[in-house]
Amino acid sequence: MRRKMSQTPDFAVLLAADRLQWRKDDRDAAPKARVFDILFFHTWWTYRTARFPAQAVPYHWFNLFEGSAWLVFAAMVLVRHLRHRRSRLELAYALAFFMFGLSDFREAWVLESWLIWAKLVNLGILLWLRAIVIRRFYPQSKLF
Repeated sequence: MRRKMSQTPDFAVLLAADRLQWRKDDRDAAPKARVFDILFFHTWWTYRTARFPAQAVPYHWFNLFEGSAWLVFAAMVLVRHLRHRRSRLELAYALAFFMFGLSDFREAWVLESWLIWAKLVNLGILLWLRAIVIRRFYPQSKLF
């Protein structure tokens, strides 16, 4: 009795096909252009449940949850600013949380090189603002 082949391709077959395409693209592009493309324009991941549902679905939902958490932090900082009005830096701090949350919503659908760089810059700004705001205006606070 013959077993019916699955209609969806095997993970290893898809991975091998992607590697072959990558090698073909490498031969066609100039090395400097390829590095520039990888650093700034490459798409690393796209949300498609049909290809790899075991990886795609949890990653997608985790990023949606994480984006929501960053928006909650932004709201908490904004409420604290409206209540105490100690510095306008808190508005920038809330905006940094908000932008980080938006970047996670984008990451839930597609992960591109420019987004990784933007998230890295945003994280640096967020940590820098946190250090300033907590040290100057809320030295007793340890959470936000």
